[in-house]
Amino acid sequence: MINKKPELVIFDMDGLMFDTERLSHEAWTRTGEENGFRHTMDITRKKLGLGKKGVRALFSQYFGAGAPIKQWHRRSHEIKRELVNEQGAGIIKPGLVSLLKYLAGQGIKTAIASSSDREMIDHYLKITELPHHFDHITSGEEVEKSKPDPEIFLKTCAALGIAPGEALVLEDAYSGFEAARSGGIPVFFVEDLREPDAHIYEGADGVFKNLNEVQHFLENRRAPEYNKIKHL
Repeated sequence: MINKKPELVIFDMDGLMFDTERLSHEAWTRTGEENGFRHTMDITRKKLGLGKKGVRALFSQYFGAGAPIKQWHRRSHEIKRELVNEQGAGIIKPGLVSLLKYLAGQGIKTAIASSSDREMIDHYLKITELPHHFDHITSGEEVEKSKPDPEIFLKTCAALGIAPGEALVLEDAYSGFEAARSGGIPVFFVEDLREPDAHIYEGADGVFKNLNEVQHFLENRRAPEYNKIKHL
């Protein structure tokens, strides 16, 4: 558990800022029904945090390299966008707005580092009308290697002139958790579709059920009762 104020907090987007991983699962399920393949929650959990190339590689393992995966991917994005547009600001995860206000008040820089395309990131920010200015945004299009490679986080730190050890990553996906660790950046794991296992508890600098708990810790330096593996 970190015991000093970070200079930069880096947010993953899907599943961390916005409740969109469930919508993605629904979109892929509908796509499967339309195209004659079965999408499962196991596949959804494995693709969390992966970029476009990673997702397509994963689907090739499940359905074969000859499957029309690019076509399926495009269709799933169409459905997901429709679902996101229907919900609008309703996709904002509990505690996000309060946490962002707190960080701004503390003079802590904030950034988004998401495997999603920049157009999708901008769209989410527009439809949710999130009342916050991020100091930097790095999309999946701007890196050569997707999470679990640390490139996206290290590039974000470099853009803002912050040493990796002085930043903090907030992640809900295993791939992002591993990316932060391999980049030498402290990481808080925040639950969404994936529950933390022993490996995450042992490797994360904090494990939290939601963003409200993250803010409470940053304000008070007190971890949740169940978070016993890392200590101040």
